[in-house]
Amino acid sequence: MTVAATNARVRIGAGELQGVPERNVLAFRGIPYATPPVGNLRFAAPQAVAPWPGTRDATRSGSAPPQNAGVMLGGRPVGATAEDCLYLEVYTPALDGRRPVMLWLYGGGFVAGSGSDVLTNGHRLARHGDVVVVTCNYRLGALGFLAGDETTGTAGAAVTNAGLLDQIAVLRWIRAEIHHFGGDPDCVTLFGESAGGMSVCNLLAAPAARGLFHRAIAQSGFAASVQTGAAARDVRGQLCAALGVADGDTQALRECATDQLLAAQQQVLIATRPKYRGMAFRPAIDNASLPEVPLSAIAAGRAADVPLLLGTNLDEQRLYMSPRQDLTDAELLAHIVQRLRQSNVDPAFAPNTVALYQRTRPEAEYASNAAIACAVDTDLSFRVPALRLARARLSAAVSTKTWMYLLTWKSPALRGWLAACHAIDVPFVFGNLDTPGMRRFAGSGAAADALAGQMMTDWTHFARTGQPAAHDWEPYAVPARRTMLYGLHAVVVAAPYEAERQFWAQVLNEPL
Repeated sequence: MTVAATNARVRIGAGELQGVPERNVLAFRGIPYATPPVGNLRFAAPQAVAPWPGTRDATRSGSAPPQNAGVMLGGRPVGATAEDCLYLEVYTPALDGRRPVMLWLYGGGFVAGSGSDVLTNGHRLARHGDVVVVTCNYRLGALGFLAGDETTGTAGAAVTNAGLLDQIAVLRWIRAEIHHFGGDPDCVTLFGESAGGMSVCNLLAAPAARGLFHRAIAQSGFAASVQTGAAARDVRGQLCAALGVADGDTQALRECATDQLLAAQQQVLIATRPKYRGMAFRPAIDNASLPEVPLSAIAAGRAADVPLLLGTNLDEQRLYMSPRQDLTDAELLAHIVQRLRQSNVDPAFAPNTVALYQRTRPEAEYASNAAIACAVDTDLSFRVPALRLARARLSAAVSTKTWMYLLTWKSPALRGWLAACHAIDVPFVFGNLDTPGMRRFAGSGAAADALAGQMMTDWTHFARTGQPAAHDWEPYAVPARRTMLYGLHAVVVAAPYEAERQFWAQVLNEPL
């Protein structure tokens, strides 16, 4: 592997950048990829960045997108935020050559997150696989995913999926500029987790993203988590009501202070939680940027030439339920009834659902009713959508392959309650187990380090070649359903948790 040079200076189309040598890579931070989306550009599609004179300092990150107060995974604060947030970061082993490029899209439910999170610092992944890692900000919440004016088509008009268009703008920036950083614009891999995984799938279906990337990795986020246009307009109406402005009055919305907008956004999220399950602000079907539900587009053969790696964690939902929140038998049954109704399933299946999971999860960590509730929620919210996506690829008869994984590595946190919860894959994919506080969440020791090394190797090998590194990991196919299990050891198995898959295929009346 090439050792990074010490001269971290590069000239791109907009001007010269001064980065910094860092842990055997070159890091460039706070690179603007679009004009600040402020004033009359709030809610607008991203605009081309203006050139700058002299040398721009690229040693510090730009502001994170505006979001309500909170902390990121592991208790880390998000840092300074501002609407002037359209920045990206590049980590490269050296400026020469043409390495595979990996663009990370962060999670956070489309209302939180940052491309400069220390947990997803790309130095270790870049060095491990000799790849160029790019992270970026994209607009969030109402600023990124408010229903826009689909009729004007004029410059500066409010658009429905501004955050999605930000991601496409980053891909275009990579196409034009990444060769200056030793990256290959003809070998670009998208990868993301949770809302970032959903974003990967949205970009597989987005016409404007076609040809801008060549591989895709979707971690715990899949291809049906989009709003209808009607739902997006409903959310906009509620936001406008909370702000006291007329529905769709873009100018009035642009005149609201950022804090006002965020407060109203939080009010709408709480009010619509039962209806939209906490994701009132997310990409929506529109006439331009996302004209089809991504799952349908993929089943129809969109992005059929893009190799896809996808997977979930065994206990995703445990991140969202306290171990002190145990349920009585009646409460468990009521919980399952509600979840089935949310999935348009006859609630009469609830007793059979409980009985199945109590039978198929005999391990001590599934002894509580709360654990059974989380197992059911995990499968309905994460594993079933992953299986649907894999089957959509198969039904499209794509010649390009799909690979499936299931992460079973258990967190030691909360006396083991979190298990293989949502987001535990992220520190392993980036190899950043030494992030402050992360070993308490993700674990430590030789086995943890080996898992991080294996996942980094598989992810970067996939970015380079279009298939994972593990030689016995065959593409996903029916009926074998070969799946990599990432746990204490990385092992490929056939059809894991098959009883649950068969049950949901029958209950949902669809081939999973």
